[in-house]
Amino acid sequence: MTAETHVLKALEIDGFDAIPRLLDEFWVNGPNGSHPCSITEPAFCSLRGCSLDHLFPLDVARALAYELALAVAHMHTRGYAHGDLYLQNMLIRAWSTFNKLSIQQLYERVSEPIIYPVERTDGKPLPPGIPRNVIVLRLLGGKPSYKFILSDARILLNDFREAFIPANQLRLGAKCYTLPLFGTFNGCPDSIVYQVIDTLGPLPDKWWEKWEKRTKFFKDDGTPKAGRRPLSNLNQRFEESVQRYRRKLRMGEYSTEETAAILDLIGRMLKLKPEERISIDEVLRSEWIMNWARPDYYRSLGARLET
Repeated sequence: MTAETHVLKALEIDGFDAIPRLLDEFWVNGPNGSHPCSITEPAFCSLRGCSLDHLFPLDVARALAYELALAVAHMHTRGYAHGDLYLQNMLIRAWSTFNKLSIQQLYERVSEPIIYPVERTDGKPLPPGIPRNVIVLRLLGGKPSYKFILSDARILLNDFREAFIPANQLRLGAKCYTLPLFGTFNGCPDSIVYQVIDTLGPLPDKWWEKWEKRTKFFKDDGTPKAGRRPLSNLNQRFEESVQRYRRKLRMGEYSTEETAAILDLIGRMLKLKPEERISIDEVLRSEWIMNWARPDYYRSLGARLET
């Protein structure tokens, strides 16, 4: 049993669709060694893949967010943290009749796979262990996010290889591939610190005093030094990175009341001190989840029954 299949078995629960069910596991022996294989339920595109150049409708985005929160809460109740939670590892579940399709019906809906033969540039025969063909992955059931409707809002978490039990495993220095909230071109940690301050507000006093390079970016009173243009704060970023694009693409925008609730939730999740951040249970009880995300999630459940 691999670490990932062990986690999937620990998380398995009837009636909860956002965690994939482990259908089978086996080993494949080949010229390049033995490889563990696990079979789970089929899924379509990732949220990342279907939203690269598009946005989700507001109701779909809310429903997806609530189901994601439910999935994370389920993992936490079982004692696990996902460890690599980002859009690429959130998949769209296949429709309920997917498994009833014949191969021909599947090809009619998503087209046949593209197969390319593998050839050496010198024309010589391929050595053992090299596949004879390369099959190009098709985006099963894929469609751009702006075409999603409520019945499509079905999340399936993916890739549990980095999942861990916080009480049992020290994660300092462990690899994690989730994209950072802040970045730098030159790898300078101090430039990340000033971005955090510009966006989220002042550091705790003890942290501020220990930051030796603070005078490079800030005056003694904490305001940006002359000549340095501060980054947008969290509220401004939401307007610039979310609302503006929703208006531009005519995908609807969040109301003043909903925006305030979203920013309040994000702010509580991004507290600088870990002990001050809210738990997933508090997320599920937050104003935005209760008044906006959860109602659309339940509407999505009704929409699924009608399809």
